[in-house]
Amino acid sequence: MFKTAVNPLWKRHRRLALLTAIVMAWAGYAYSQAQFQPDGGQPSPAVVQPVKAMVIGKQVQSLPFAAEVEASRHAQMGFRIPGQLRGVYVRMGEPVFEGQLLAELDPTDYRLAVQSRQAEYDLATIRAERDQRLFAQKLISEDQFDRTQTDQVVAKARLVQARSDLDDTRIRAPFSGYVSMTFARASEVMAANQVVMSVENNDQVDVSFNLPLQYGQELRQTGELNAGVVFSGHPGRYANARIKEFASQPDPDTNSYRITLIMPRPKVVNALTGMTAWVELNRLNNTMTPVTLPQGALISRVGHQAKVWRIHPEHSTLEERMVELNGDGTLKSGLQSGDRIVTAGANRLHAGQLVRVWERERGI
Repeated sequence: MFKTAVNPLWKRHRRLALLTAIVMAWAGYAYSQAQFQPDGGQPSPAVVQPVKAMVIGKQVQSLPFAAEVEASRHAQMGFRIPGQLRGVYVRMGEPVFEGQLLAELDPTDYRLAVQSRQAEYDLATIRAERDQRLFAQKLISEDQFDRTQTDQVVAKARLVQARSDLDDTRIRAPFSGYVSMTFARASEVMAANQVVMSVENNDQVDVSFNLPLQYGQELRQTGELNAGVVFSGHPGRYANARIKEFASQPDPDTNSYRITLIMPRPKVVNALTGMTAWVELNRLNNTMTPVTLPQGALISRVGHQAKVWRIHPEHSTLEERMVELNGDGTLKSGLQSGDRIVTAGANRLHAGQLVRVWERERGI
């Protein structure tokens, strides 16, 4: 058999080429890793650190008061005159528009009264015109002339009253809304001013409640009421209520002021007269709420002096604050209302670090 001869110089060139390729590959990897290191010439991406935090502030007290709901526009409708009810043309809960005929009395007697008063007025007018001509000719006395003129005025007033009574045999809706209650049926004999039905419009609702004296004095000084309304049986708190009426004198029985708030009816709540609600009065306590700082909020502590991290409200970065604590760790000074501080892991953070307030996710 023949044996092929191998050139030693060729072997050495092959080993050198392999070594060169390994070195170049390693250099490329090292360069790519340097792009993400601080000393590689490019800034490293900013890392946002989630932290637990709390807000230093003044105490807000929420004081609930039982309240009653009523439609802002409501009217009890009745006839100013007596008579037999001819018909009630609407039912409870039925919507009505302004000027709609709601109920009617039998108008027969009142039509006859108009005819009678009209005849009296016509006769009085004829007499007054005749006596005016005779008085001009000095054929009657001034006293007789005055009587006929007065009779004409009285007859006209009686005619106007009779026509008004005839118009009052009909009840029309004073505004658009709905019929909340009816109290009579057709053919019943109605007395004057007897209520036949109630009409309401609850596009806006009144919420009335009693405010104790100690809070009423504050309201009288400021003229404002920071309150929210919660309707019983419905979720949600509505803060768009404003003061409509405020009793300047307290009720001697309840020792409280009667206050009525007005607000637009919420779209999701069909607020009707008689429903109950709660008025939550928010009062800001001018004294700082006592706050005990947890151990995790302290960077360091020497006696009553300690350091904490304050979160910058605009940049969300950390800045060091020196605070003074009482013996039990309660904050005494060094922070203002509204400051947000880190409450856990403060000794593992550094100044200028970008943070995000960690919030517990709500379950289903």
